[in-house]
Amino acid sequence: MENTNTCNGPDWSLLATPERRSSDWLIDDMTPQPAPQRPTRVLLSVLDPGLRRLLAIGLRLDGHEVYESEDPVRPDECIGHGLADVVVCGAMPADTRTGKPEELIVFSGTCATHRTLIRDPQDLNRLRCLVREHREGAWEVA
Repeated sequence: MENTNTCNGPDWSLLATPERRSSDWLIDDMTPQPAPQRPTRVLLSVLDPGLRRLLAIGLRLDGHEVYESEDPVRPDECIGHGLADVVVCGAMPADTRTGKPEELIVFSGTCATHRTLIRDPQDLNRLRCLVREHREGAWEVA
């Protein structure tokens, strides 16, 4: 007696070939994506509230995590304990002494080893440039 229960469907044996079993063909088509960088944490210990707000907004627009402090902080402790990558200190309110805010001091590096003075505290571009240089590892000491 002859078997009449044959099915002429698709040949599924093609899926068992070594080329199909390997996932290398998937990996070869993928381009590696760099790991996303964590935002730079910036602590603003600027005593002039208006200036502190202006600097915070500018740095946040650049994608940094910005924390604000009304009270003076110790930059070496903040950086050493990992609370911030960059600490910005200074700038008394404008109504004291000469009527102009004082300069800013920007600290960075392990235990605040790098520091730079910004003579014009309203120079947001200079501060943004320093934070970007810190992120890229090309800190410029001035």
